[in-house]
Amino acid sequence: MAPLDLEFSSRFDARLRRQLLASVRFSLLTGAALFVVFAVWEATLEPSLLSWSAPVRLLIAGSLAALYGASFTALRRSTDVLFLLGTAVSGTGVIILGSRLPDGRVFVLASLLLLVPFVAVLASSMKAGLVGGALLLLAANVGALVMHSPPREFFMMHLFLVPAMGAAAGLASFTRGARERAFRLELALEHQAEHDALSGALNRAAFLLRAEAARASGRTASVLVLDVDHFKALNDGFGHAMGDEAIRRFAAAVKAEVRETDALGRLGGEEFAVLLPGLDQAAALVVAERVRAATAALVLSFEGRQTSMTVSVGVAQARSEEGLEALLHRADTALYASKHQGRNRVSLAALPRVAPLDRNLN
Repeated sequence: MAPLDLEFSSRFDARLRRQLLASVRFSLLTGAALFVVFAVWEATLEPSLLSWSAPVRLLIAGSLAALYGASFTALRRSTDVLFLLGTAVSGTGVIILGSRLPDGRVFVLASLLLLVPFVAVLASSMKAGLVGGALLLLAANVGALVMHSPPREFFMMHLFLVPAMGAAAGLASFTRGARERAFRLELALEHQAEHDALSGALNRAAFLLRAEAARASGRTASVLVLDVDHFKALNDGFGHAMGDEAIRRFAAAVKAEVRETDALGRLGGEEFAVLLPGLDQAAALVVAERVRAATAALVLSFEGRQTSMTVSVGVAQARSEEGLEALLHRADTALYASKHQGRNRVSLAALPRVAPLDRNLN
C-alpha cells in the first residue's frame, strides 16, 4: 500500500472510530434504558413474573452500563469489540427473558429484529456486521431450542432473521464506503482551501497559521524566505506558461530538499517560505544552501529555448521574545541582503533587538 493510502486509511479509521464511539455509547445507554423501561409493560402483562424478571433486567442493564463505562478506557479504540459485546449481552438478555415470558417466542423475534438496525449502523465494516449478525442469529437459535419452538416457527424465524442479518451486514459495508467517499471529498476540499493550486505549497494563510503554531510552541524553529531571482524577466521573455512551469519546478525542488515535517508556503508571486521545526539557524543554513544549489541546477525548456533560474534566501531562527511578524521581517531583511549582494545566495538574519534593562528600576 502506498504511503498516501496508508496515511488516508489511518486518518479515516481514526475518524470512523470517533464517530462510531459516540453511536456505540448512545446505543449502550439506550439498550440499558429499554431493558429497564420494558419492565413496566411486563408488569402490566404478567405481574407475577416481575419479581423474577426485574433482577434479570437490572443485571442486563447494568452490564450494558458497564460497557458504556468501559468505552472511556482503552476499549474506546476498539468500537467493534464494544459493539459486539453489547450485541451479545442484549441477545443473551432477550433469550433469558423470552424463555419465561408469555408469548416469549414473539418477544425474542421482535427484539432481535429490533437489534438488526443497530448492527447496520454500529458495525465499522461488513466483517463486523456479519459477526454481529451471527451473534444475533446464534442467540435466536439458542432461544428457539430453550423455548422448544416447533419446526414451523423455527423456519419462520430464520426466514425473517437471515435476510435481515445479511441486509444489515451489506448496509454496514455500504455505510463505510459512503463515509470513506465523504472523507476523501472533505480532505480534498481541505487541501484545496489550504494549498496553492499552481505550486502545491501551502497558501499564505495556511502557512502563517502553521508558522504561528510552531512559534507559539516555544520549541526551536527556523524560517527560510525565498524569492526566485529575475522572475519578471523570465515571465516577460518566455511567457506566463514558462513562468508557471518555473514556479512548479521550483516548488518541487524545494520539497525534495526539505523534510516531510517541514512546511513550504507560497507567500505570493515568486516569494516562498519554509518552516523548519526543530532546526536552529546553523542547521537551517545547511538546508537553505541545499535549496539554493538545487534551484541553480534546474534547467527549464520551452519551445526549443532553455534557461536556468536561481533563488535568493533569507534565514532566521525564531526567538521566544518576538512574534511571527517580527520573525518573518528579519528573514525578509536577510533575503533582500542576498538580493543586494548579487542574488543566488543565502543570508542569515540579524538577531532581534532586545530592549536594554532600565537600571533605574529597584
